[in-house]
Amino acid sequence: MKAFILAAGYGKRLAPITDTLPKALVPIQGMPMLEIIINRLRSFGVDEVVINVHHFAEKIMAYCESRNNFGISVQFSHETDYPLDTGGAIKKASHLLQGEEPILVHNVDILTDIDFSRLYNLYNEEEPDVVLAVQDRKTERYFLLDENNFLVGWKNVKTNDVKLSMFTDSKIESYAFSGIHLLSPKAIYQISTYEEEVFSITNYYLEKVEELSILGYPHNHTFFMDLGKLENLKFAEYLNLERFYNTGK
Repeated sequence: MKAFILAAGYGKRLAPITDTLPKALVPIQGMPMLEIIINRLRSFGVDEVVINVHHFAEKIMAYCESRNNFGISVQFSHETDYPLDTGGAIKKASHLLQGEEPILVHNVDILTDIDFSRLYNLYNEEEPDVVLAVQDRKTERYFLLDENNFLVGWKNVKTNDVKLSMFTDSKIESYAFSGIHLLSPKAIYQISTYEEEVFSITNYYLEKVEELSILGYPHNHTFFMDLGKLENLKFAEYLNLERFYNTGK
């Protein structure tokens, strides 16, 4: 199994820590976010990881080398001149992500005990092009899903902007995106041929919703934390990190 970890950002919300350290290496209980995520992925059977890098890229690469790449295959997608945003990152790394199996994409600053195997099961059962991990929690921006959990739009409650990408007469529910998604080989290929270089994967999904089957997976009864906020870093110091690994594997 292969995963793609988004780790190229500047981590501005974590300044001044990230003035000298990449967000991926900001420690929680002495362990960098990146290592926590990789250990969690490994516990679910992931044995190949691609990491996109830009801000202090050399520090991320050196850390992985010092840890013997955590005992798995690790490759890097270099965004040398500037970060390419979430969609552009997938496009840039697409040559490393192509294959016959789906790719799990995971933001480096997300901590959750979501069961990844449920995303894969849903993918195998429903055969969508994309599975989005979403949750019923308070945020400013929401994905809009129909009664069958397929993506139909987006809204920003702060600005009152609403975008319905597909007409539906079914009940619509609002969910926060959890920064985790499972992409089919078809989705990876289509992203690789997109005309833009720098683009948000959220905007891409909304634009391509009639071309791609995009299914939401609500994980409402699981833990979720955005580690990209300074206040959450302090809270995370008191968590039992073992709970985030799949101890059954």
